[in-house]
Amino acid sequence: MEENSSLSPAPIFSEEAAPAAAASVPAAENAPPPAYTGKERALAWPLLLAGYFFWRVFPMSQKPLGAVLYLLSLFVLFFGFFLRGRMRFGAVQKLVALSALLAAAAALLWANRFLSFICFIYLMAASVYLVYAATGNTLEDGLSPLVGADLVRAWLIYPFSSFAKLFPALSPKGGKGVVKTALKVFLGLFLAVIPTFAALSLLSYDSGFSALVDRLFSFDSEKLVENLLRLVFGIPVAMYLFGLYHSSVSGSCSEKLNAESCRLRAERRRVLPFITAAAAVLPLLMIYGVFFFSQWSYYTAAFSGVLPQGVGYAEYAREGFFQLCAVAGMNFLILLGILRYVNRKRPVLLRTLCIVLALFTLILLGTAASKLWLYIARYGLTQDRVYAAWFMGLLAVLFVLMIVGQFVPSFKTLLIALAVTVALYLAFALSGPDRWIAEYNVGRYLNGTAGEIDVDMLCELGDDAVPSLVRLESFLCQKNGGVRPDVEGSYWYNFEDGSYERLVLALHDRGLEKTPFFSRTLSSLIAERSLRRAGFVPGFEADEDKITLQIQLDLQEDIGLFLCEAEAPGFHVTDGQANADRSLIRRDELLYDSFTRWQFMDPDEPKEITLRFSVITEYADPNFENHYPAELTFVTDPVTISARFGDTVRIIVHGGRDSGYWVELAG
Repeated sequence: MEENSSLSPAPIFSEEAAPAAAASVPAAENAPPPAYTGKERALAWPLLLAGYFFWRVFPMSQKPLGAVLYLLSLFVLFFGFFLRGRMRFGAVQKLVALSALLAAAAALLWANRFLSFICFIYLMAASVYLVYAATGNTLEDGLSPLVGADLVRAWLIYPFSSFAKLFPALSPKGGKGVVKTALKVFLGLFLAVIPTFAALSLLSYDSGFSALVDRLFSFDSEKLVENLLRLVFGIPVAMYLFGLYHSSVSGSCSEKLNAESCRLRAERRRVLPFITAAAAVLPLLMIYGVFFFSQWSYYTAAFSGVLPQGVGYAEYAREGFFQLCAVAGMNFLILLGILRYVNRKRPVLLRTLCIVLALFTLILLGTAASKLWLYIARYGLTQDRVYAAWFMGLLAVLFVLMIVGQFVPSFKTLLIALAVTVALYLAFALSGPDRWIAEYNVGRYLNGTAGEIDVDMLCELGDDAVPSLVRLESFLCQKNGGVRPDVEGSYWYNFEDGSYERLVLALHDRGLEKTPFFSRTLSSLIAERSLRRAGFVPGFEADEDKITLQIQLDLQEDIGLFLCEAEAPGFHVTDGQANADRSLIRRDELLYDSFTRWQFMDPDEPKEITLRFSVITEYADPNFENHYPAELTFVTDPVTISARFGDTVRIIVHGGRDSGYWVELAG
């Protein structure tokens, strides 16, 4: 690392001469300021922006596309420009990079914010580790047992050892006084925030001063405060990132928490005698043995599907489930403690007890899983049930690995368990659990294997569940004679327990939402397409599901508002059109209106629709009651049209306020 050699200049005098030289030359006065390479100076300013944008995409689970683009930009900044040509990616680092890409893909695919949050936590942790490892700072190559120490060095020691070196790198001279000066300036600005806003508030009594302030600061004050806070809190983020890069490239922390000290600490932790561990495990095994012997038939009834007499599904499935999971978790911690704190040369007795404890725990997990499966078979899937099933499956795999580790002493149990945990989580997140929760529940309801369905729970799953909810709505619409509730009007139909109305209202509200660009996922795009096809996105109904009116104005004057009242058996709506800027509608304007299939109670075709138009000659604020001054309101004679869904009906409106208004059907 030649370009950083100035960070640790070679001594120009021997160790024997050091005391005399130190005495004759005041070190504090004559020591040169720390030097920074051109790359480090070039990196410092972009990292300040990176700190600001970190809080722009925070929380990352709510802005997945923006967060992925942000992290990708950081990756390109570090590896594409500043670490290019000096990276050392081994097999482990390549696997970590691959897993980070899979985590980013999982966050961009599905809308589950909890899983996305964990994906982004992993993404940031993996990115920091890769900067540290790519510059050759790992304690050992390959799948080393010192990987835990490497993570501590990467996440804590390296960044914070050079935490304050961002400011000297920003200065052309790179002097030590820059840090103190910058901290003093930021402290002063921080102390000035409250009195400054207080002074502005108190002096605003003066109308002239208040008007001047409004002209000078004609912007959204809330946005200003938000951006200022992002800048302030972005500085520590930039300092962390620069400290990570500086320490990783310079190797200035190579002696801190080195390999030898880590091995010594690991061995010093192994202070628990094997006989103590065996004595602690043996009573547990005896309790589990008594438990299995006395309660075997009750807890294994779920495997056969035959419940104990007098016990309901919900009661049986819930009773003892959480306790069994807690016991399994406790056993996992016990075995983990034995692996970390007992001497590696464990005798056969202790290994046998550990194997038996792991086998007993697998039986407990199997019992809990059978109860959970019984509950799912009866009441369907929910997020909590799916999370519980995944966690039990993970525990089962980890206990199997621990059993293997007892038979094979060289087996790297903890490292492989960590890798398996990451792999299973990424597989779970990539599968889109919310999507198949909705598909499973809706599929069972449609094929008749479930007597009821929890619409409210499905609506809480977000965009992932929308395609299945649209499928369910179509089924319920057909079941209820092709009638869809008009949530925008006054026509509500009480079907069963009101769940259909709530479903239509939820889909209607989702259709009105506009997903911000940086919050988009594949799931949101699929949801929007499904809602469009089902007619829940205004203006995007499929042509075959609507009747379109094309209204050509041929008037003598411009008008203020134009109303269209349509009536058919089981159907009555009034739509109005006006310019949002309160300007008049041009006399030769071409207007459009449409009626969707879902607005009609009777799905048969063709439709006989009676139309009546009202012209408000001057602009008036629109209102739901359609009450406007009588002297400005002119109503045409009714006209009846016959149309099928997918048709476009062309209408011409003639006249003026002196001659009146009339309607002509144009073919």
